[in-house]
Amino acid sequence: PASGNATGNVRYGNQNGKRNLPIQQQLMDILQAAATSAGVDVLINSGGQVPKSEGGVDGRNRTGSNRHDRGYAADVSLFVPDFNGTRLSSDIPEQLAIMVKFMEACRDAGATGIGQGNGYMNNRNVHVDIAWIGQKNGQINGILSNRYWGGGGSGSNTNTANTPTYLAQLMESRDN
Repeated sequence: PASGNATGNVRYGNQNGKRNLPIQQQLMDILQAAATSAGVDVLINSGGQVPKSEGGVDGRNRTGSNRHDRGYAADVSLFVPDFNGTRLSSDIPEQLAIMVKFMEACRDAGATGIGQGNGYMNNRNVHVDIAWIGQKNGQINGILSNRYWGGGGSGSNTNTANTPTYLAQLMESRDN
């Protein structure tokens, strides 16, 4: 796949969100390696959140998936040539090629789960996680073995059945 022309910066943009905690260093390293490989700048829109078992309350300091607990997941936007440039969308074939390169690089660097496409987060964000590792290490729980997903937004429409073929093929060899 094609590469972008950004320098591979990664920064937080989630300070005012419900998932505003830092991500695990291992996940940050994965995002950094993938950003450099794909030639994109990465904005973390959604990072870590407080687990329910530690006082996390849906709608206040957490939302949705427990994959984000303790920073084991991030939802990111990709930009070229820099953060002031174009925010990539999988609806545009030339931009999708760059996004696929980023996802491949995330997988190769150790990501255990990726969600993207077919309307998932408006086709403009990518979910990347190492939640399976967090669960194996006893840091978080309730993580399903799904390695990939896509779909029409969130909730019941987000599942492996709605995954774009390119993402399913990319992650099918990943053994969680």
